[in-house]
Amino acid sequence: MRSPVCDPSLSQFPFLFSKGIQDTTPSNKTDLLSFRDTFLGKSPAEGSACLPRYVPCCAVHPSVTSCLSVPLDRFITVSKWILPIYGALHFIPAFMFRRKAFAHHPVKEFAKTGLGSLRSSAFLGAFVVIYQGARVRFSFPFLLLLLIHPS
Repeated sequence: MRSPVCDPSLSQFPFLFSKGIQDTTPSNKTDLLSFRDTFLGKSPAEGSACLPRYVPCCAVHPSVTSCLSVPLDRFITVSKWILPIYGALHFIPAFMFRRKAFAHHPVKEFAKTGLGSLRSSAFLGAFVVIYQGARVRFSFPFLLLLLIHPS
């Protein structure tokens, strides 16, 4: 059976902190370090009553100070990340199975498949924004990982 006690020497998830604290804004860095210092020295029984139920905003989006600009940032990031994948998924089958259409009207066909790629990328970006907006905060285990991460 797993123990709910968090051992700071067992950092099991270093990939969550692979970027480190360099990508954070100065105000978020200060907030994160003070939050960690406040709760790191307490035992689990002593600190559990004091810990907030949700992770603070400075941990959810450390590279952006304002919570209002996060959805646009996430939309653009996800859309740019997925666009090459959707581009391949739209262009390759269209070119393979509609060669005559590409030969007769290349600009129209490229525009149609390009628009489909952009539409699919925008859908995924909007989905991520809606999903993360509905789940604004993370769970308590992520908070524990924040506390045990060495600076």
